[in-house]
Amino acid sequence: VIIRSLGPDEEVEADVEGPHPLEPGDVFLMCSDGLSNQIGADELGAAVTAFPPDEACKYLVALANVRGGPDNITCLIVKVPPS
Repeated sequence: VIIRSLGPDEEVEADVEGPHPLEPGDVFLMCSDGLSNQIGADELGAAVTAFPPDEACKYLVALANVRGGPDNITCLIVKVPPS
C-alpha cells in the first residue's frame, strides 16, 4: 500500500507497508488517480476478476476515458499464479 503521493518532484520518497505474504490467486492492481477517481472499487474488483490482466487494464483505461479521463490514466495488474 503506497501511502504517500509521488508528486512531480525530481526526488521522491514513498512509504510502503509490508511485506505481505503472497497467496496463490492474489491479484494486485496499481493505478494512478486518473483511473481510481473515475472507477469505483467494486468495478475495479469486478474487472480484475472477469478478465486476464492485460484485457482488464485495457478495459479499465477505456472506461476511465469514457467517463471523462481528466488526468493521466495508468494501470498495472499482477496475478499470482495458482499453485
